[in-house]
Amino acid sequence: MKITVIGTGNVGTTLGTAFERAGHSVRYAQRGALAEACAGAHVVVVAARPAAVPDVVEALRDATPSPIIIDAMNSVGSKPDGYATTTHALADQLPLARVVKCFNTVGVEVMANPAFGEHRATMFVAGENAEAKAVAQQLALEIGFGSCEDVGGANRFESLEHVAMVWIALAMMQGKGRGFAWHLLER
Repeated sequence: MKITVIGTGNVGTTLGTAFERAGHSVRYAQRGALAEACAGAHVVVVAARPAAVPDVVEALRDATPSPIIIDAMNSVGSKPDGYATTTHALADQLPLARVVKCFNTVGVEVMANPAFGEHRATMFVAGENAEAKAVAQQLALEIGFGSCEDVGGANRFESLEHVAMVWIALAMMQGKGRGFAWHLLER
C-alpha cells in the first residue's frame, strides 16, 4: 500500500517506520509540499499539529481518487475553529474523503513496539466508512497491535481523544511513565 504520512515528528516517523517494516511504501509530507506528497497515496496518515488541518484540507481537497485519511492527532488545547476534534474538521471539509481516527490513544513507545510479553496493546478506530476502518485495523495489526477495536462512527471521535487524555494524564501527570498501553480483555 502507498502511505503518505503528514508530519515528521515523533508520531509520524514512528508510524511511518512501522508501516515500512510491515512492507508498505511510505512517503513523508511536510508543509509546502503536501499535495505532491499525497498524490497517488492509498492512505494518508495525519500526524501533525492540529493547526495543520487547513493545510491538509487544502492539499487533499481535489485529490482524485480520494485517499483514506487516518487522523492520528489529538486536539489537546487546540481545536480547529468550530469543531470538536481535528477528525470532525477533516471529515466535514473533505466530504469525499474516507476519514477515520486511529493511532491517537497511546504514546510513540507503544506504537514502535505494542508487545508486552505475551500480550499486545489494543488500538481503537472510529469513523463512518467501513473500508477506511478496515484499512486502519489492518495497519494496526500489521505493526503489532493485538487488536484494533471499532468503537463506532464519527460520534466517537471525541471519545477517542478522551481515551488519549486519560493515557496522557496517567503517563505525564500521575508519573506512570510512557511504557503502558490499553489491552482489552474479554471473557
